[in-house]
Amino acid sequence: MRLRQADSPATAIVGDLDLPRSTTACRAIARFVTEAHAMDLDAADPDIAVADVLG
Repeated sequence: MRLRQADSPATAIVGDLDLPRSTTACRAIARFVTEAHAMDLDAADPDIAVADVLG
């Protein structure tokens, strides 16, 4: 399910950067953001989790 949710951000990244639609890097970034968000929501302290992910 989360992989499908990454399609919209990937499309936005591709459009914003005027790249080919199938750019793997944009899809990977969108998946990273989607997974990081899900992990942050499951954390005992989401603020610390966000800081850990974004370093």
